This record gives sequence, structure tokens and C-alpha cells, in this order.
Amino acid sequence: LAAVPTEGFAHNNTPFAGVVNNTGRIAASGVAENAKGEIVLVAANGTASNSGVLEAKGVAQGGTVDVLGKTVDVQGAIDVSASQGAGGTIRVGGDYKGANPDVINADNTTVGQGAT
Repeated sequence: LAAVPTEGFAHNNTPFAGVVNNTGRIAASGVAENAKGEIVLVAANGTASNSGVLEAKGVAQGGTVDVLGKTVDVQGAIDVSASQGAGGTIRVGGDYKGANPDVINADNTTVGQGAT
């Protein structure tokens, strides 16, 4: 699983323009003390959904998980924990208050009752 830079996603400059759907488990965890994982699910013009497990854990700090698209649906689990430090960052449906022009803001975001 290769990391994809998130710059330009708000401008639809991405090969992931349609549908991204995770129903399994994606793990991008850091094992070195300063390492942390990153997972980016982006459907710039479509639906990004997660009904599986996304794990971006770290040791000193948790990782980062982005689930972004015009429509976002999260029914599964997202874990950005750290074994010896602070947790990481989760962005579902956009960035804080939609203020970051480099991050897609969803028109519709659903987080299921059983999502963790």
C-alpha cells in the first residue's frame, strides 16, 4: 500500500475520483519509535466508504486516517492509537470546519451508530 499525497485532492487532481470502498482491514502502523502510519481513502467525485478496519497506529504518536469524498460513509472502525504516546488524527468528510482548501469537504457524511 503506497502513500498518496493529499495535496490537490480538493481540486480533483486524483486518480481516485470514483468510488473507494474498504470492507476489509488496512493497516499502516509504525514500528519504530518515531514512525506512524497513514491511510488515505479518497473518492474526489464519488463515495468513500469504510465498513472494515483502518489502523494507523504508532509508538510515540498515532498515525493519520483520512476518509474523503463528495459522499463519505463510515460504518467500521478507525484506530490511530499509540502504545506510548498521544493518539493520531482522523479526518472523515473533510478538515476542521471545512477551512482547509487542500482537503475535500463532503456534501454528505454518515458515521454509523456502531462505528468506532
